[in-house]
Amino acid sequence: MVLPGTTTAHLFASTTGTDADFVAKLVDVMPEKVEADPALGGARIMGGAEILRGPSRVTFQSPG
Repeated sequence: MVLPGTTTAHLFASTTGTDADFVAKLVDVMPEKVEADPALGGARIMGGAEILRGPSRVTFQSPG
């Protein structure tokens, strides 16, 4: 599947603990066979990652 443009994930989480971090990752999985470069067959390549510190956030736009 090809996803052109911006990819958005809507995540919801809550915690009652005093320390919680959340990690969101976007991973591209290559097809099993890549003619141009066989070493890439089945590879998983991280396209992006974001870490949000739970205790220091009031909203996603501003830390508290």
